[in-house]
Amino acid sequence: GNLVDNAVDAAAAASEPGDREAWVEVELRQDASSVEIVVRDSGPGVAPELAREVFSHGFTTKAAQEGERGIGLALTRLVCERHGGEISVTNTPDGAMFTARMTVSHLADAVAEGATP
Repeated sequence: GNLVDNAVDAAAAASEPGDREAWVEVELRQDASSVEIVVRDSGPGVAPELAREVFSHGFTTKAAQEGERGIGLALTRLVCERHGGEISVTNTPDGAMFTARMTVSHLADAVAEGATP
């Protein structure tokens, strides 16, 4: 959810009247061992020097608003890592691409732990 929210914000902020249309693309992939979520947008992308820092608690590129900022990507990274995965960001010619990956065995364990008899 956080990846999609961020992508919508980035695409909208980069779009001006007369420019190309803003867009967000979400792709879900699954195989026997992992689940992968890929979110692409038409925003400005992420500066290469910030590609690791964007996942740090408290880091934000957004103007300060009410409430705490800079926790969404940090929490997303934490969830991925706790489920045997990772998250990364790369720039494409059209904007940013975030890829979140988790292993299926970790996800199945989490579901089983949360189940009540």
